[in-house]
Amino acid sequence: MGQVIPYLINNTDRYTDFKMEENLNEDVQAVAQCIPEEIIVNILSYVDASTLLKLRLCCKWWKNLIDKEVWRLKTSRQKYSSLRSVNPRHKLPWFVYYKIFVEDPFEKNLIQNHCGQGNLGGWDVLSSGGNGWRVENPPVGADILPCSEEFENLTSCFATSYHSCSKEQLIKLIDHGFTSWIMDKIQPDIHVSEWIAARFDSGCSYEMKVELLDENNVLIRDFHCREEIKQWQGREWKKVSHVFERYGSGVRFIKFYHGGMDSQFWAGHYGSKMTGACVKLSIPPHIAGYL
Repeated sequence: MGQVIPYLINNTDRYTDFKMEENLNEDVQAVAQCIPEEIIVNILSYVDASTLLKLRLCCKWWKNLIDKEVWRLKTSRQKYSSLRSVNPRHKLPWFVYYKIFVEDPFEKNLIQNHCGQGNLGGWDVLSSGGNGWRVENPPVGADILPCSEEFENLTSCFATSYHSCSKEQLIKLIDHGFTSWIMDKIQPDIHVSEWIAARFDSGCSYEMKVELLDENNVLIRDFHCREEIKQWQGREWKKVSHVFERYGSGVRFIKFYHGGMDSQFWAGHYGSKMTGACVKLSIPPHIAGYL
């Protein structure tokens, strides 16, 4: 009997003609009658993902066993970043576990060069007024960066000047593993944030705008924030954040825009400072009730 499961795994094509069998065939019946489900689940959790997809089509019993237990156990053996926001007591749909196992796309910052560690690389510069953009490491005239995971131990920031400085990034979600099915059916929560500050001796303005766009770049949902920081009041870092939830189907791109300038019109880089820009998608709490 110990050879039955390996036999089934090695002969998946025999049982996966893409038609779900209502009744168990003889080989599967033997497994069901002689081996406890817990052992079968444990064995199958070591089977590669592509083979498990085939075994799901063997019969309804195998499908239910794999979907409800095997994928979860298989994924639980590693510390996937995608599961950080998920309550361990909740069971997710099998296809979410499969996506996590294959690509682990959630809970990762999709913004490139978020602290200026690569100068202006990854950003489309829209304006660079006054003396233009500058990267400061560490920030000049402001506090050091607070302890936060967005910085990834980096200590640099972007600084603006006395006329408008602005730039943006366009994130193509499919390039990061977020298929149209995931975006339309699961609708991951979209977390956007950034840390901002001013020089201790200069007032400034800061602006952030994040847009959720469809495949034709048509706006579905947006978030807009504008901060005016008065002179002598802005050296501490402040986090600006927003979460998009239940935004509907169609989201394929995320556009992240930010910019600013100083309000004293002093030559140099006395404008708003920004760093730790972050766009990440997380598994929404309501998806746990899918099963």
